[in-house]
Amino acid sequence: GFEMFLQTKDANFLEKPLFLADDEWTDPRSDGLTKYSRFWTDDMFMVAVLQIQAYKATDKTGYLDRGITQILAYADKLQQQNGLFQHTENVPVFWGRANGWAMSALAITLENTPKDNPKYRALMEIYKKMAAALPKYQDSAGLWHQVILDQDSFAETSCTAMFSFAFAKGVKNGWLDKSFYQIALKGFNGLLNKVKDGRLEDVCVGTDE
Repeated sequence: GFEMFLQTKDANFLEKPLFLADDEWTDPRSDGLTKYSRFWTDDMFMVAVLQIQAYKATDKTGYLDRGITQILAYADKLQQQNGLFQHTENVPVFWGRANGWAMSALAITLENTPKDNPKYRALMEIYKKMAAALPKYQDSAGLWHQVILDQDSFAETSCTAMFSFAFAKGVKNGWLDKSFYQIALKGFNGLLNKVKDGRLEDVCVGTDE
């Protein structure tokens, strides 16, 4: 809905996505986070990016503030010393797709956050810490794996797509040096090799806690 509005400027596309964005902060928690907070890394995208899209569509900074607050809280609990995000508070596994959601959410949020925002630097530090961690786990085919630290787990395409996207955003916006372009390109080419009969293979199914 938000993207349709941004493309067409037709206000009819705003009603439902704005309802969903506002619903997330109906009866918020005492710490200011959405009532839907469960501290699964996936939520950094599912919750925060909806708020960022609402900000892009309306230019109301309250939506931006919500998205940033959510990301910083999740990073504080879930990003580890190695720069990666464990899946949940109770599951210390570095699931590929969850980390893809986190990296993509960080890139999208940074791209839409004014540099003079007081929380911009904290977002950038989280993003760069993660960006520094990921390249060492990219395999020779350009892919990352279902469990990032476990090269015996299968090469997974959804996380590879999101990491490549987030690195490309970083190079384009000058957050990362140009060496990350080659990492993103290697990931993209690895994905092309996983397309069979017009379908992308080796996409992880949804997982529970």
